[in-house]
Amino acid sequence: RPTRTTDDDSFWAERATALLAPLLHAAAAEGLGIGDVLMWLLRWELGPAANILERRHSDWAANVLLSVAKSADRERSAVFSTASNVLAAYFGDSARAVADPTRTSECAFDPDAFVRSRDTLYITAPAHKQAMCAPIIVALLEAIRHAAYRRSRRVLAGEELGTPDCLFALDECANVAPIHDLGALVSEAGGQGLVVLAVLQDLSQARARWGADTGTGFLSVFGVKVVLPGVADRSTLEAFSTALGDHAEWVPSISEAATAEGPVAHRGGTWTYRPNYSPGEIAGLRAGHALHVSGAEGTVVKLVPWHLTPVGRHTGGGSRSPATRAPEIRVTSRVRRRSS
Repeated sequence: RPTRTTDDDSFWAERATALLAPLLHAAAAEGLGIGDVLMWLLRWELGPAANILERRHSDWAANVLLSVAKSADRERSAVFSTASNVLAAYFGDSARAVADPTRTSECAFDPDAFVRSRDTLYITAPAHKQAMCAPIIVALLEAIRHAAYRRSRRVLAGEELGTPDCLFALDECANVAPIHDLGALVSEAGGQGLVVLAVLQDLSQARARWGADTGTGFLSVFGVKVVLPGVADRSTLEAFSTALGDHAEWVPSISEAATAEGPVAHRGGTWTYRPNYSPGEIAGLRAGHALHVSGAEGTVVKLVPWHLTPVGRHTGGGSRSPATRAPEIRVTSRVRRRSS
């Protein structure tokens, strides 16, 4: 699904979604590949897909295509352009070859089987191709998301054994995995066997990607937040400072009054309220430490390097000094099954 940022983008995204859905449905019904869908888009040919849908009595999908075909030239051009951009990752021959329906047995991925396993799936994208790959990554995540929901319902109904527990660990999610309803996903997923861990540079990324209201609301949606050193966005720092509340502090004062016997000191003071964590304190977190925020409680915690954790030691990471360890590969987005 195209990413939405502004009102205009939202309109074209919705229109492109309306165009892509029946095209993909027609291709799947006829056993065609993504290359055929891309060809229809690039040539502005809706006739073949409409014929397939009518032959299979998918009248509503055919009507959607007809509405796009009858729209004004400028609008139709923008819709086709937006839809083509969503599939830009398939412009390459190798990508279309992998998606060829005749090769599905070679690279088939079953989301339902995945959420029942203890496997780990790593999804990566090079920095200069993140925007192009994002729609495909989001589509994969959505398939896994709904598979996790289905398994959770089966487990709760007693139809399947096991613990419905799946983890989305999304690094750089604003660029690589911009799930359009991330806020709704986080709020509903916990009760359906899916835990979401999302990593952002700061809240300005969230506001730019999901809008001011949704981006700022992430502080409420995510139950636990971890702020690492290096955040410089003022609004992010102030938002966390405000969320963590303040405390009353007595500020003593001494004043002198002149009397016949000489100056007399009067001790007093006033109560003032100071933030529990000021924006400056949050911005100045020491290296190797982080601010752990749960609800309205904040705690500065010390971070443990991976090679010193129990899992890191078990995999051999603790047996070598950081200088002699093998180079690590940072993934830009990952979906991981949690081990019990």
